[in-house]
Amino acid sequence: MRRRVLDRLSRDQNGSVLVTVVIVLPVMLIVAVFVVDVANWYLHKRHLQTQSDAAALAAAREITFTGSTCNNNDAANVTQAYGGNTHNAQVGGAQSRVTVLMNSQTYHQGQGIAPDLTVTSASPCAASMVDVKSTEKDLPWFVGPSNLVPYINTHARVEYRKVAGLSGSMPIAIPERPENLISGNLTTIRVTGGSQNNTVDCNPTPGTNLREELEGKPSAECPEYLVNTTGTCPSNLSTAPKPWDCIAVQNGGAVGQVASGINLRLFGTETPTAAMCALAPNNWNGADPDPNDPRIVSVYVTPATSFSTTGSATYPVIAFAQFYIAGWKAQNANNADPCPGDPIPANTGDINGYFLRTANVRGTPGTGQCNLTSTGVESCVAVLTQ
Repeated sequence: MRRRVLDRLSRDQNGSVLVTVVIVLPVMLIVAVFVVDVANWYLHKRHLQTQSDAAALAAAREITFTGSTCNNNDAANVTQAYGGNTHNAQVGGAQSRVTVLMNSQTYHQGQGIAPDLTVTSASPCAASMVDVKSTEKDLPWFVGPSNLVPYINTHARVEYRKVAGLSGSMPIAIPERPENLISGNLTTIRVTGGSQNNTVDCNPTPGTNLREELEGKPSAECPEYLVNTTGTCPSNLSTAPKPWDCIAVQNGGAVGQVASGINLRLFGTETPTAAMCALAPNNWNGADPDPNDPRIVSVYVTPATSFSTTGSATYPVIAFAQFYIAGWKAQNANNADPCPGDPIPANTGDINGYFLRTANVRGTPGTGQCNLTSTGVESCVAVLTQ
């Protein structure tokens, strides 16, 4: 009898599911809450990174130049605005727990993290960078204490690098002499006088000419050139591999092609009327012009001894500079500069304009850091590096 009762009880499974549920359900709830909390942490972390990236990129756009003087403008306030105060507020109404620091070697409250010694704790102009460190403090969790995750940190950095490569430049090269490269001063680019002047043959494809290169005609546009790091050049570029890092001299004056090429580049015709000046007006005011202004062009910078002899030659490209076309003198009235008030140079075929500094050239960045406080006309490109 007793044995039968025990056998029956051993086979009876009534209530076993309830026991299983009682044991497993709390574990499942804990796992579910953990998954939700981790997803919430990831959401906050990802959005905080978006804030850091946006703040660094927006502040970098604030850097402008007046002549060779770098202006920080409103970079500090823009960093805070795009770091969540005005744009991109942290999810879940958590912006009040976010702190954004610009060009700081440490995160908010230090947190025991070693200082980042690659950061220069100065203004963007002095540091040649915009470094943003964002911190969200005390992320609330659904289960557990509110300070279980005391800090979430993200980091972004925009650095200003020297331009290592550029395409679409004007077929003009300037020797690197102090009197030639002065930002903001009216400068005359010499196309007349001697077999070697400031014009170069940037596209030595047979059949192209200076007018087409100045125009930027697709079949004659200046291809990508690189900064020369060796100081040596082949005598014949047409047989050298691309991209080139040396530029060939444009022999002869070709003064009649200068005005035609510039008119085609700016107005789409060799013989523009005064009404067409509205297509590319002279907006030079001594400060940073609109980066989309069609009168801004890139030119090549070559060694100081360039263009001091006669005949054919090739010279290393040592840098790129930005030039604002202000006026040019034509051989005849039909293709003259159509804009009243433009400063016209004295000699036919020459070009007047201004070298300018800019930190946002659309070129290939190099590894060298730009010095934004120097007095030169070095072209820089802003790069999100971290």
